[in-house]
Amino acid sequence: MSEIRCISELLQVLEPTPYSFFRGQANFEWSLEPSLARIKHPESCYSMSLGNWLELESYLIREFQKFSYPYLKDEPQNKFDWLVHAQHHGLPTRLLDWSENPLKALFFAIENREYDEFNGALHLCAPKGIAPSTRDIHQGKGTQFFFSSYINDRVSAQEGAFSIPYLNIKEVGFSHNLDIDTSKLLAYKKVLIPKEAKPQLRHELNKLGINHRTIYPGLDGISKMLNEGFG
Repeated sequence: MSEIRCISELLQVLEPTPYSFFRGQANFEWSLEPSLARIKHPESCYSMSLGNWLELESYLIREFQKFSYPYLKDEPQNKFDWLVHAQHHGLPTRLLDWSENPLKALFFAIENREYDEFNGALHLCAPKGIAPSTRDIHQGKGTQFFFSSYINDRVSAQEGAFSIPYLNIKEVGFSHNLDIDTSKLLAYKKVLIPKEAKPQLRHELNKLGINHRTIYPGLDGISKMLNEGFG
């Protein structure tokens, strides 16, 4: 299994396969599971009777839309743009965040010191097909990978890209697995980030200008960056 202990080793791992989607995770044991699937007891959220994942997500998005209009600079253009916008403000959706930039994906695997006792992971992915925008997402079965317009500052700063599993409104129950089937990708690799290498990688990424201030634009990111000085 490949490992990354420094940035130079990351560059070696990236060759020669043309990976285009990258995702960093703080714990190597975590699966490629979207936030929607992490909801406990989804069938009874808000004391409602919900039949499947799509019903739950649709309800959450409707409520998000209802309350978010006063705070929007630009209204999302379609339901997938709404999902992207909601995801980046903490709402559980079936989207899984990726980045077009492997260095920024690596940052997400090592940014949180609370997970320094765990080995991290960097997922490298080459999908068979990529939708160039949310307007081009197909409705067929399987997982769709897509690029989004940079509808908010975070998506832009993180060079965000996404995957979304197909869901059918006719499905009954919550047994449908929302994880990505990596065997159906053109190429896929999961790389180990040893826990003892995380501090050094944070230091190297900061030298390259990848830190909380640049990844999370705004005052919160500045505060997080300054707090790192106490680590």
